[in-house]
Amino acid sequence: MIAERARLIFSLSSPRRRGSILRTATSQMKCEGMTLKRILASRSHEGELQRDKWIPAFAGMTTERVRAFLGVWVFIIATALYGNVYGYGRMTSFTLLKEKALQSTMIDSDRELFSLLHQLEEEPLSSQKEEKLIYIVEKFLDRPYVMVGAQGEGMEGNHLQEDPLYRTDGFNCTTFVEMGLALLNARDLPEFKKNWIEISYGAGDLPEENALHYCNRNHFISKDFNPINQKNHRIQEATFFVTPKEDIQRKETFIDSLAWIEAKMDDKIQLRNTIRVTSKKKGNAILKTLSKNNEETYCPQLKGEEISLPYIPKEQFFLKDSIEKRTFQPKASLLNLIPTPAILEIVRDDNAWGTDSGKVKEIMGTGILVSHLGFLYRKNFKEGEKIYNKILCTSDAEKPLCQVIPVECEKQNCSALMFAHATDAYPKDYFYYKTSKGYVCQKEKPPKKIPYTTCNRVVAMPLMDYLKQEDSGHFIYLEDPSFLGINIQKIL
Repeated sequence: MIAERARLIFSLSSPRRRGSILRTATSQMKCEGMTLKRILASRSHEGELQRDKWIPAFAGMTTERVRAFLGVWVFIIATALYGNVYGYGRMTSFTLLKEKALQSTMIDSDRELFSLLHQLEEEPLSSQKEEKLIYIVEKFLDRPYVMVGAQGEGMEGNHLQEDPLYRTDGFNCTTFVEMGLALLNARDLPEFKKNWIEISYGAGDLPEENALHYCNRNHFISKDFNPINQKNHRIQEATFFVTPKEDIQRKETFIDSLAWIEAKMDDKIQLRNTIRVTSKKKGNAILKTLSKNNEETYCPQLKGEEISLPYIPKEQFFLKDSIEKRTFQPKASLLNLIPTPAILEIVRDDNAWGTDSGKVKEIMGTGILVSHLGFLYRKNFKEGEKIYNKILCTSDAEKPLCQVIPVECEKQNCSALMFAHATDAYPKDYFYYKTSKGYVCQKEKPPKKIPYTTCNRVVAMPLMDYLKQEDSGHFIYLEDPSFLGINIQKIL
């Protein structure tokens, strides 16, 4: 029975998982002083194993008995590694969502969007795309950053993620940009929803009636989001508008969407964050579907591609002498050529990009080029007007101390190239709110009745301030070898 279960798990596994199971099984058997090679080398023509000094444990055993023995090993290892996926593990392999809470979020979001769209149509700025974008951005400033559950396919149908299709109570960097793009060209709620689907989906090239599918979502900015929205004439590659062609560089990597999904399924935490449903029945049905079909047939349309993305090297944004002195004075001639409104994308070297958990490329199971994105626009500020609140935090891992410093316009008129984005760069679970002495970002929640948000939230700041962020004298982005530069997509 154990051997049969092992064969079932092994047969249902993808080639990637089978390789992992066999590698781990081989490693475990080597610890016991035996290897597959030695076992196979010891087989006699009569189907029995010869007695030799290498494998006394198998002496006199038939091939069937050896297979059963190995089956026990494979089952133990497969259950430990992948039992979660197929229902043999103790830990629940999916996240259960509250249906009423989801419905409330969707209703509240639609109500807010309906009102916002009405305001956009009535405002005199409706024909000015940049002013319209600024209006949208400022409506969503300080909304919390949502790490998990920022987007799903809704509760209609059998979806891997039943989180709302869109939401306005929080964003990640991608959904914030998608929200802005969808609103820019919408006159009413139905048109917004149509825009959202066209902007957020298409990676799997599914027909329109089946567009809402996890495998069809534009998960990768360089591979999915950019080409699809360029094709739909929503954005245009504008990196070459800013600096001479010879100063532009390219980064290439192989992005394998299917391998990325497999990596998520192979990790217990990522699996729970990926399968998010409103009932155990739905969760178990999805697990069953995955166990029968594997990711290759669940997402048959996904494929790997070699992607090349142009970028302006980060050094190009600053005067050469100031880079050597580490004062990083902006190169105004370059900044003035950046078209707005636009989408800014942070380009990474995925071979150098790492976190405390390891290399990002290894964790994800695939290459990746864009780590972050947001909106670029120009805005004028009057003397004494606050531009933004700058947050500086110590690098203390246990309990960082954060200081909020208001940055104001100190001239008669300040024209700033602003970068609006949903960020998770600040300490996790820290709260941002106003006190009698000004704003704070700290671990403790405010007293009751004082409104608050999280420090990780939607923010807008001058682009140069973003690039020059420091931590204990270290420039977080400019001195990070994995941060290569910036790609710019003009909003059409």
